[in-house]
Amino acid sequence: MRDFKLLFPVFLAILLFGAVWLYRDATAREMDSPALWLIVVLVATVIGLIVYLIVRPDAYLVGCPGSRKRHLAGSVTCLHCDNA
Repeated sequence: MRDFKLLFPVFLAILLFGAVWLYRDATAREMDSPALWLIVVLVATVIGLIVYLIVRPDAYLVGCPGSRKRHLAGSVTCLHCDNA
């Protein structure tokens, strides 16, 4: 019984960390609906994460000196600050 009390918070922490990472990654890769992917991963957990990793754009992320956030390397401008 004690193992389950410890296992649930650990699982919840891993799920929340993964959800935050996924939302930030989907936003940085300029995907259409990062919030929808967040919901899919929260509901379908591991299967949703595997599907996300398969369909996300394969491109390098570069840092923007203006906004200090990451965006796709092939983008003309930064999504956050419109710098080139």
